[in-house]
Amino acid sequence: MTNARVILASLRHHWRIHVAVALGVAAATAVLTGALIIGDSVRGSLRHLVLDRLGKIDELLVLDRFFRQELATELAANQDFKTSYSSATPAILFPAATVQTESMNERRLAAGVLVVGSEPEFWDLEAARQRPKHAPAHDEIIINAPLAEELSVKVGDNLVVRFGKADQVPADSPLGRRGGQTASLAELKLIEIIPAEGLGRFGLQPSQLSPRNAYVALEAVQEALDVPDRVNTIFVGGLESTDGASRPKGTDLTDLLQPRLTDYGLALKHVKRTFGDGDKAETVFDYYSLSSERLLIDPAMERVAEKALAGMGSKKVLTYLANEIAKIEPRASSLKPQASPAGIPYSTITAVDSAGGGPLVDAEGKPLGKIADDEIVLTSWAAEDQKAKIGDRIRVTYFEPETTHGEEREASAEFTVKAIVPLTEPQSGFTRRGPAVYDKKPTPANDPDLTPEVKGITDQASIADWDPPFPFDQKRIRPQDDEYWENHRTTPKAYISLAAGQKLWGSRFGDVTNFRIPAAAGVTAEAIEQKFLDEVKRSGERLGFDFQPIKQQGLKAASGTTPFDVLFLLLSMFIIGAALMLVWLLFRLGVEQRADEIGLLLALGWSRPKVRRLFTLEGGFVAAIGAGLGVVLGVG
Repeated sequence: MTNARVILASLRHHWRIHVAVALGVAAATAVLTGALIIGDSVRGSLRHLVLDRLGKIDELLVLDRFFRQELATELAANQDFKTSYSSATPAILFPAATVQTESMNERRLAAGVLVVGSEPEFWDLEAARQRPKHAPAHDEIIINAPLAEELSVKVGDNLVVRFGKADQVPADSPLGRRGGQTASLAELKLIEIIPAEGLGRFGLQPSQLSPRNAYVALEAVQEALDVPDRVNTIFVGGLESTDGASRPKGTDLTDLLQPRLTDYGLALKHVKRTFGDGDKAETVFDYYSLSSERLLIDPAMERVAEKALAGMGSKKVLTYLANEIAKIEPRASSLKPQASPAGIPYSTITAVDSAGGGPLVDAEGKPLGKIADDEIVLTSWAAEDQKAKIGDRIRVTYFEPETTHGEEREASAEFTVKAIVPLTEPQSGFTRRGPAVYDKKPTPANDPDLTPEVKGITDQASIADWDPPFPFDQKRIRPQDDEYWENHRTTPKAYISLAAGQKLWGSRFGDVTNFRIPAAAGVTAEAIEQKFLDEVKRSGERLGFDFQPIKQQGLKAASGTTPFDVLFLLLSMFIIGAALMLVWLLFRLGVEQRADEIGLLLALGWSRPKVRRLFTLEGGFVAAIGAGLGVVLGVG
């Protein structure tokens, strides 16, 4: 009798114990297979979520400021771009907006809604072609199903979208607004509710939860924010609907961008004042001012500008708002000085180093000597107002450059008057139509452009119209302060050294408000801008313009650092171990029950290795059947 016939006969005769062993093996195999399949399924599900929510979007540029919408058009027209990508779509994203129903009977509100302001081309990035019937018009809105369910709305209802109106000045600065500024899109007709699939579940961060999204027209958002033709996002689509697993080699989208100064949030202004008419006109000052819409120039931008403009004789300027400038009156009965009760409220002070062509000149037009860090230069107006003279002590009170938990903290510094620079009074003050008019030659100190623009303050016709973000006491304003504003606007009333100003008013947001570039032969606005842009490329500074391979990052995050199959396998090890122990016990029990059979085979002349091989083949056949059954059960 062959081994095969013996094994088959044994399987038939001892079928009960073999079935028990096979079921034990099937249980262990089913748990093992299921753990591996579940781990792979988790990775597959996360991968699907990434590809689904991003569609054809391979890369993404999102800034915390607005830039030209044409930047996306220029990028899409680049030939190098076309070799690796299909589209560059501009948009405005608001990740934390609120959407509210307009029903008078019942109002529902949803917060933390992602609002996408885009053009119709945005929906071309939908890989699954589940795009809406048509893109929203100026007064229309599309929302996804989770948001519709939360608001309990239907097609045809009207909705209101509210989002924060970004203040370019940092909120942690005393001149930054920390709330209260909102923009609204009212009476938006709901034209379609799309499922939370494809771009209907678009999100900046991977999540298994269905996001609540709203989609509106780009132009409507731009009007609400008063940022015409500006966006804060560019979506980049690949040539094909691939998984975006790898970034195209040799293509750096940031290098293909061609930003301008305005895209970096910088403004370049030609400041020139002359006195007289025609050929006899005298130039009082003539320079270019490079400033930031965020009040302070970002440290990275400052580094680039300093290197780019070094050969043009540029000078750094820091202008800050003083709550009070007051002469310190000495007490006769005490060595401790006392501030004058009638200080100058809410005045600008400029920190700048003395140099030719600057505001720090004496009555004869000659530059002042170097200002020490504990010295201050007053304008003739401020000196007369405080009855101050050279050698007097001046106390400057100001808000610290960074707020603490959203609250302003006041501080002060004392200086000694080094000099008094002349300030010419105009024949007529500023009007809505133009600047002040002088019948006497103004001085270099007659320069309101040393102060950068701050909305709500520098753009107002009178102090009474100010809308400052900091605590402001209107009762402190005196008649002469109103008169100064009418005649001089934001012209500084005092000057200190740049080092002293940066020590007092520098912060993580920056310590320079302007770069002052003297006008000269070959120095033009175009030349200054080009030098800055060239230095940006040379230095490798991104200045915020850094495309993120969002699909690649999402797929990498989906795979994760945790091997889910191993994780679930380890979690199932107790069950697998118990099943294997059960198989071992059943197999051993079967062998013990067949002890007489083993003895008989040995008595018939079978060797021990041959008997062992027979039982091994028999057990392996039973285990193979159980394993096959377990795989089927595990998949199920």
